[in-house]
Amino acid sequence: MSKTSFICKRWSHVLLNRFPLKCIVDAVALIQIVIKGKGLYGERLTWRHKKACIQFYFEPENIRRMMAIHSRSGMTWTLLGLQLAINLSRGRDADYTNEGSMFWPTRGIMYRRFDWRVPMESDHRMYNRTEGPVYDEQFMYVGRLPYYQLRNAKLKEMKIVLVTRSILSSLDSRFHKFATDPRRRESLENEAAFDWDRYLGEAIAFQNSWADVMTWHPNIRHFRFEDMKADPISTHKEMLDFWGEEVSEKNLREGFAHASKKEMAKRLPGTMTEKNIRFSSRPASDRGKLSAPLKKHLRTRLANELISDFGYDYQNDDQHYVNYD
Repeated sequence: MSKTSFICKRWSHVLLNRFPLKCIVDAVALIQIVIKGKGLYGERLTWRHKKACIQFYFEPENIRRMMAIHSRSGMTWTLLGLQLAINLSRGRDADYTNEGSMFWPTRGIMYRRFDWRVPMESDHRMYNRTEGPVYDEQFMYVGRLPYYQLRNAKLKEMKIVLVTRSILSSLDSRFHKFATDPRRRESLENEAAFDWDRYLGEAIAFQNSWADVMTWHPNIRHFRFEDMKADPISTHKEMLDFWGEEVSEKNLREGFAHASKKEMAKRLPGTMTEKNIRFSSRPASDRGKLSAPLKKHLRTRLANELISDFGYDYQNDDQHYVNYD
């Protein structure tokens, strides 16, 4: 792909965020739901679900808090710690269990995905809990997509927390989970089995889109995963203050102590520390072991396609592939 093509693709992520393209694509998505009547899993939608999707687009259940976070960027850890701290501040316990691949606070999770699965009532398919409630009282939404792929008229009214992680680190983590998945029986030596360009493209689209949103959205805060791990208490305190939720540093400290890898591992049965897609157990020696040609290719695309690097130096390995407790 030529450098001109890279530039056009990079700025398409900005144009798709803006009027009129964002409104046009949103309208087309709503029309497709009404006419085609199919859910994200191929199920036929009833008129009740179609109506719910339209209502959700214009009024997302009066929730105005959202976290935008991409794959392999610490979502399990940060959401679990936040929920446990909020539970403590409300006089509840900080206990949780593991079921399926999820870690469940006693009363269920306080967030829902910010996509059509909510009004289609198919979001439960992501989860597999039989030993307790799936949902507690909703506190926030979680968006995993670029801004321009989120279908909602109230996005500009949301108080958005954007969490980013080094793209090289998140890709390395994603590849490790792919290669060690017992269903695939791949090897960490077989880099060609992983679709690097697809997942790199998704990560670039996410960061480019949200980098643009940072320049004009009235209520958005950016946090880097690396900074959150270095100082989880003050960063998450700032996050909750921004959302208007009063939680003491004491409760945050206790909540995130319970959300540590060591505490999560205690709740995983047998060999599930290796198999759980939401839990990272690999040692530092297994991080960043990508071949030199692959690293060069990834860095070239990042240099050509990223609008903002969010402060990451992609030419310096010391900033990436860090092993966290």
